[in-house]
Amino acid sequence: MIIISIAYCVFTFLIIRFFVTLYNFVSKPYLPHFQEDISLADVSVLIPARNEAINIGNLLMQFKLINIKEIIVLDDNSTDNTKFIAIQYAFLNKKIKVFDGQNLPANWLGKNWACHQLAKQAAGKYFLFLDADVEISENGIKNAVLQMQKSGADMLSLFPDQTMQMFGEKLVVPLMHYLLLTLLPLKLVRNSKFPSLSAANGQFMLFKSDVYKANNFHEKVKNSILDDVSIFRLAKTMRQTCETLLSDGQIKCRMYKSYGDGINGFSKNLFLGFGKNILGFSLYLFLIYFGFIFILLTQNIILIISSLCLVLGIRIMISKLANQSVFENMYLHFLQITTYIYIGFKSVYVHSFGKINWKNREI
Repeated sequence: MIIISIAYCVFTFLIIRFFVTLYNFVSKPYLPHFQEDISLADVSVLIPARNEAINIGNLLMQFKLINIKEIIVLDDNSTDNTKFIAIQYAFLNKKIKVFDGQNLPANWLGKNWACHQLAKQAAGKYFLFLDADVEISENGIKNAVLQMQKSGADMLSLFPDQTMQMFGEKLVVPLMHYLLLTLLPLKLVRNSKFPSLSAANGQFMLFKSDVYKANNFHEKVKNSILDDVSIFRLAKTMRQTCETLLSDGQIKCRMYKSYGDGINGFSKNLFLGFGKNILGFSLYLFLIYFGFIFILLTQNIILIISSLCLVLGIRIMISKLANQSVFENMYLHFLQITTYIYIGFKSVYVHSFGKINWKNREI
């Protein structure tokens, strides 16, 4: 009787996640492909860069033919050639400005401090914060600005399409969309006033500069590891309009280049995304990984087949939404979810007992 009860709880949770995914699939929360053209002369691009020598040149090169107001790079005390490479590109493109970040103050996290300093240097009507590993397009930036103008949003965040090359990346990176699109109807980020219904991605954050300056967002979340989500939650409490969309190929990113980097990157964020609620987080991990065992133990063929169909539908819809391979996500599903559980336990451990190191800095 207990097994059957647990099995139907698992099945109910699976149905909920299926319909959340279905809502996202039907509502298509994409950045629109507008036909009209606009100038980017009011956009300041702000790039915090710490040990990004492998990425920074590729990003700055993409602005060669884009007529934008300014591109400001902050070298956040890098120990590699990040600053040298950025300066080389600044010689080729006068709109690129490079400056040294100040030493990290107490009670600040590195990226938040870097973004705060960048905003102080910027003069545009719009502030676009980009991670150094992002691949941008001129139309993507224009469409983001147009979407803000048309929707009336004060800030807009995009989830880029994720580029994956190595096998290890394919086990980790798809989990971001798997988590996001099964738990949050993305359209509700703008349509709901509840701060809890917030999602954002620090890889691409666009703000109206007057709204940003009036609130100094990165200062207000200066010690938050989830600075992007924290900013959106804070903004909602201030009755500002936030919007989060999928980029639909207009912005891309190769966020991690190995299995280990992906594990470390996700483990610093995952537990925080659940508010460090150990009970709720543990229950969630149990339901998505071990729950199917209880469904099998019922020996109810209809329940088993229905559950498999729901899982299949979820993976197909998410893969389509994220522009990822349906086939790869299907045959790697078990390994991805196993990786997910490992990340979950590691995330709990590092936030409860360990130390988090990121880019050679303890956070």
